[in-house]
Amino acid sequence: MGRTLRIDGVDLSIIEKGSGPPLLLLHGSGSVTEDFAVSGVLDLASAKHRVLAFDRPGFGGSTRPARKRWSACEQADLFHEAAANLGVHKDLVLGHSWGAWIALEMARRHAPSVAGLVTAATRSRQLHADHHRSGQPGEGQSACAQPVRRRRHCPPAGSLQ
Repeated sequence: MGRTLRIDGVDLSIIEKGSGPPLLLLHGSGSVTEDFAVSGVLDLASAKHRVLAFDRPGFGGSTRPARKRWSACEQADLFHEAAANLGVHKDLVLGHSWGAWIALEMARRHAPSVAGLVTAATRSRQLHADHHRSGQPGEGQSACAQPVRRRRHCPPAGSLQ
């Protein structure tokens, strides 16, 4: 059920289960992929979907290489590349908590690959406000979906560095 996939120098822990339309699950900062299994979400979703649940860099069994900025932008590109590596080119994306910021960036940066988007445990007022002011990622704000100072700017999609 679980395995490791190496993408752009990152060892990503993944649980893959089920068959059908692909569904990518992205956890928040207070959890790991195993929480999707323990909660029953993985079993319920895998009844109708091919579920790909990744541990984010630095969580669970995934590595987090030093000296790399791990914003929602970079993680969106990483998971997009990981899904493509597994033969998935169009998927539903569910992001929980901080994983929702990554899901939103996936939809923004890789729109042709995202068939649908679900965000859970996010604050909708905050999503709207983020387009009008800057903030630090990890405080419920995306450093990518808004005008920000140059040092926080994300590279174009497809340019993992």
